[in-house]
Amino acid sequence: MGAAALSPLNGKVVLVTGAASGIGAATLVKLRELGATVSGGDLCLAPLGTESRFQGVRMETVDVRDPEQVQAFVDIVVERHGRLDAVVNSAGVGAPSDLALMTHETSHRDWDLQIGVNLTGTYAVSRAALPSLLVQGGAIVNISSIMGLVGSAGFSAYTASKAGVLGLTRSMALEYATSGVRVNAVCPGFVNTPMVHRFLGRSDDPAAARRSLELVTPMGRLAEPAEIADVVAWLISDAASYVTGAAIPVDGGYTAF
Repeated sequence: MGAAALSPLNGKVVLVTGAASGIGAATLVKLRELGATVSGGDLCLAPLGTESRFQGVRMETVDVRDPEQVQAFVDIVVERHGRLDAVVNSAGVGAPSDLALMTHETSHRDWDLQIGVNLTGTYAVSRAALPSLLVQGGAIVNISSIMGLVGSAGFSAYTASKAGVLGLTRSMALEYATSGVRVNAVCPGFVNTPMVHRFLGRSDDPAAARRSLELVTPMGRLAEPAEIADVVAWLISDAASYVTGAAIPVDGGYTAF
């Protein structure tokens, strides 16, 4: 989906979490290209470095598990721009070990981390942002995963967190359907992001591990973060004005099996 197919986002103020790398960073860049005013938040801003594509972007350090930090982040954005039109909940983590672990091998700490960032963080940011979104209407886009749609052995915590994001998305979509706030989820497949790179790097043969992901994807390749960002941008745009409660796979056909 090219930029020409998307409605302009001029005048829209958007908040993006997980904005320092991967899908969040690509989304931030895409939304700016389409005219939106974007503020980014992340737990660690170091990955941004001095990249020119992030120059002039207001970034805040925020732990989405901390309600006070989240509220402060939202307040800063609203005070700075006078409004908030959309939120992209892209903050996410996998298992700290980047290894596939059976449920009985998964520690409570690892479980709490993934549920806390991926699910509770999505709730916390949405909850803090909704009063502003309800003023003039807007959109929330939550980044779930194909693992929110199908089970995955060895990733029970991550799968549970992403499935929870879908449940939260659908509930919020119903709650605010007549209030002008649309809520949708994007479910990426295997994407060329630092998280996937770390996972592949734990393999004895990273190249073979990557090839195995490509082989189970009908299109035969990993997605680029910008391809996910294109769908996020469309969901925020007025072109998706009748879309709410959707969970859109962007997975190269993976969930078509």
